[in-house]
Amino acid sequence: MEYGDGTIHTIQWGHDRPVVLLLHGWSGRASQLGAFAQPLLDAGFNVVAFDAPGHGRSSGKRTTLFEIADVLDAIIRRTGNPTAIISHSFGCLVSAYALRRGVSTDCVILLSSPTTSGYLIDKFSNTLQLTNKVKQRFLHKLELEFGADVWERIDADINARHLSIPALILHDRDDREVDWRCSERLANAWEGAELVYTEHLGHHRILRDHGVINQCIRFIQRHNSTGNTR
Repeated sequence: MEYGDGTIHTIQWGHDRPVVLLLHGWSGRASQLGAFAQPLLDAGFNVVAFDAPGHGRSSGKRTTLFEIADVLDAIIRRTGNPTAIISHSFGCLVSAYALRRGVSTDCVILLSSPTTSGYLIDKFSNTLQLTNKVKQRFLHKLELEFGADVWERIDADINARHLSIPALILHDRDDREVDWRCSERLANAWEGAELVYTEHLGHHRILRDHGVINQCIRFIQRHNSTGNTR
């Protein structure tokens, strides 16, 4: 798909059935959620995924949450409103932001969500061993580029307070990249959300686990408004 001055690599499995949209995380790519494709097809859904700008086979070298949300909007304009969005990690922040901004879907599934920008920035700062002075300069630059309210706009738990869409939140207790308490915070903010913990799957194997995939499909079938599935 042409986007801006470049292209967005998109993948679609199936046609003429309710769409489930897959959204990967930071430094990821659409194929990481590929294990969902065949089971969703077998359940009677189309599946659409894309590599975010600067990721996978899409063009570009940098991107932001806001740009990924714009690409999500462009994909939906082509495919129609999805019956479900399944997002992973940073993609969960994108989903919550997009939903609050007006994206329509019957339900959403959030896997291994970092939930807050503060958590991500602290993890980033600790990984690079930034001093507090450097960290504060970094925060200041972000606010200059995106506005002083950037944190309120992108934190998933803040956006969740404005949403009534059915949500299934899953997180592995052995996730070493994103602490499971982040999803606990998200579930507490999202009215009616279902929170499920797994074990021994970590941050990425959760995307390939048959039990997790089947649980996600059952949740989508329960909330699919078209009724047009097997």
